[in-house]
Amino acid sequence: MSSTDRAPQVRSWLITEVVEYLTPDARPRFLLQVGSELRAFLERGRRDREAWAPLALFHEALVTADAVSGRGDLEACWQIGSFIAKHEAGAVRSLALKLLRPAVVLSLTSSLWQVHYRNAGRAVTQVAGPGAIRLSILDYPIPHRAHCLSVAGWVHGALELGRRRSIRVDKIACRCERAASCDYHVSWEQ
Repeated sequence: MSSTDRAPQVRSWLITEVVEYLTPDARPRFLLQVGSELRAFLERGRRDREAWAPLALFHEALVTADAVSGRGDLEACWQIGSFIAKHEAGAVRSLALKLLRPAVVLSLTSSLWQVHYRNAGRAVTQVAGPGAIRLSILDYPIPHRAHCLSVAGWVHGALELGRRRSIRVDKIACRCERAASCDYHVSWEQ
C-alpha cells in the first residue's frame, strides 16, 4: 500500500460542490485566491463521483469559499455543508431522508462518512433522547474549524429535507479546542 493510499482523502465531488455553492461572480475570485494544487484540480473539470482527492484541498476550498462569499470568519462553512447535503441527495436519497425518522437518518452517518472520506476517521452516533442524537467524529486526522462547521451544516441540511422543525445542531466538543473528538448534539421536533 502506497503512502497516497493511506493519506486522508475526500471524494473529489465534495470539493467541486464547494465551488458550486458560490455565486457565478464569486467563482473567479475564488480561483484567484486558491493555491496552485487546488486550482489545477479544479481546472481539470468535473470529477468522477468515485474519485478521491487530498483532504487538505477540501479544507482549503471551504476556507477560501468563506473568504469570498462570507465574512472570512468561517461561518459560511455551515451554509456550505447544508448546501452539499441538499445537493448531493439524488431522488432516492432525498426521498429516504424525507421519510426516515431523524434517528435512523443520523444512524446512517457512520456509513455515509465512509462514502465521503477515506483514512479520515469515523462518525459514531448515540441516541440522546426521543428527539436527539449525539454525533461524534473520531480520529479525524486534520482537525479544522471549517470542516467542523461544514459537518454541522451538512447534518442540519440533511434533516431539513424531511418534515422536521426546530432542528438544532450544537457543537459540544472540538478537536480544534484540544478535545478528544468533535461532538455535536443534534435535536429536532417532528
